Amino acid sequence: LSSDGHSIAIQAIHAHDLDEDQTSKLLLQIEARLAGFFQEPSYRLVGRLPAQTAFTALIKQDFLLTLAIGLTICLVVLRWLFNSWKHAGLPFLVSIVTLIHTLGAMSYAQIPISVVGALIPPILLFVSCSDCIHLMNAYARASSERDRLIHTFKEVFHPTLLTSVTTAIG
Repeated sequence: LSSDGHSIAIQAIHAHDLDEDQTSKLLLQIEARLAGFFQEPSYRLVGRLPAQTAFTALIKQDFLLTLAIGLTICLVVLRWLFNSWKHAGLPFLVSIVTLIHTLGAMSYAQIPISVVGALIPPILLFVSCSDCIHLMNAYARASSERDRLIHTFKEVFHPTLLTSVTTAIG
């Protein structure tokens, strides 16, 4: 209770491993209780519950926009690097297929888009584009037509494998 008697601070202790649905339900219950005590909303909720709910709502709202911006940036950079729509299309297509498979697997496994989950598509987009750029450059630098695949495999297998594995683990 404040010294002037006009405000009070109430601390609610709850489990910290709540999922999105449990967080929303708990927040609604707290707001319903507070609405029973106050005539008008003259209170402010602070802390993890309202912040997580607000952040998750904003991320879901902006997810498609940021994904579209990331895809556009990737395509423009690829076009600039390769000076050809034809050569920019292959890494871009690989990135699109990677994103579709990943988001499809997340949906199938019922993994919701969260604060951390929203970072997965941009990371995958740029890692897959980077790996494709390395593969295409190594293929183009090979000396003979016959040795191109062997040269490319030897040159970029370990770096691309390591970036993909560390991305998957992370």
